[in-house]
Amino acid sequence: MIKKLVLFTKGIETLWFFSEQIGKTFEKLGYEVFYFDQCAEYDSFYKLLAFCEPKKTAVVSFNFDGCSGEDYMVDANGVNFFEAREIPFINIVVDHPFYYHKFVPFLPKDYTQISIDREHEAYLQKFFPEIKRGPFLPLAGTSLWTEKTLPGWDERPMDVVFTGNYEPPSDFEKVLTRNGDEYAKFYYDIIHDFIEHPHMCMSEGIIKHMREEVVDLTEEGLKECMPTMIVIDIYVRHYFRGEVIKHLADHGVKVHCFGGGTSCRASIRKILSTGNCRIPSAACG
Repeated sequence: MIKKLVLFTKGIETLWFFSEQIGKTFEKLGYEVFYFDQCAEYDSFYKLLAFCEPKKTAVVSFNFDGCSGEDYMVDANGVNFFEAREIPFINIVVDHPFYYHKFVPFLPKDYTQISIDREHEAYLQKFFPEIKRGPFLPLAGTSLWTEKTLPGWDERPMDVVFTGNYEPPSDFEKVLTRNGDEYAKFYYDIIHDFIEHPHMCMSEGIIKHMREEVVDLTEEGLKECMPTMIVIDIYVRHYFRGEVIKHLADHGVKVHCFGGGTSCRASIRKILSTGNCRIPSAACG
C-alpha cells in the first residue's frame, strides 16, 4: 500500500509549481509527501534515504526529474536509486517526447509514463512501445481567485496577458543554415509547411518530410532522426507566438507580455554545441 510520495521542486519553475499543486492534493488525501529540493540535491538526497520505504513509497515526477541520469541518483553501476529500492516511478511528460530520447536508458524498471497530449501518446506508442504508459492526463489550470473573488470582465485591468518565452525566428537562422543550403532548404520547407497548415501535428509533419527526403529511411533511422528536429518545433512555436501578439496588437487589442527568451537561447546554444540539427546518414538505408 503506497502511503508516501516523492515530488521534485526548485528546478524548472513551471514543473516546480505543478509538483507543489499536486502535492497539496496528495496531502489532503492523506499521503505523506517529500519534496526533493533540486537546488540542494545532495542534502535533500540524504533526507530522501530516510523517507523512502519500499512497498510504501512512489515517485511522481514531471519531465524526467529524478530519472535522467543525475549523478546523485545513480550508483557506481549506473542503477537508479528508486530502481534499487523497488520504488515505482510515475513520470508526467508535459513536452513532446522527442525532446527526451536521451533519457530512456536511465529509466527505472518500475516506470510508468503519462502523456498530456494525444499526439505525444501516439508518438510514444509508435517509437517506444516497450515503455509502460499510464492513463491520459489532460492539462488542468489553477485559478488565482476563488469563485467569490474572481473579478468581472469590466474590473480586469489587462485585456490580454501573454506569458512565456519568445525569441524572434531570425535568431534560429544560425542553427538552420549551419550545414549548408541543402539542409537549410530542407528545414525551411518543413517550417513553411507547418505555417501553412497549423493543424498538422509536429511529429506527423516532420516524418512526412523526412520520408520524402530519404526514401529508404528505416523505422529505426526515423526514431534516431526525430530528436535532431527539435529546432523546427522551437522555431514554429515562437513564430506563432509572435504572430498571435502582432495580430492582436494590429487590431487594437492591448497585450501585456510577461517572460523572456532565456530558456530558448539555452536551447539554441545546446543545439549548436551538439550539432543536433541534421539527418544522420548512418540512419538511412
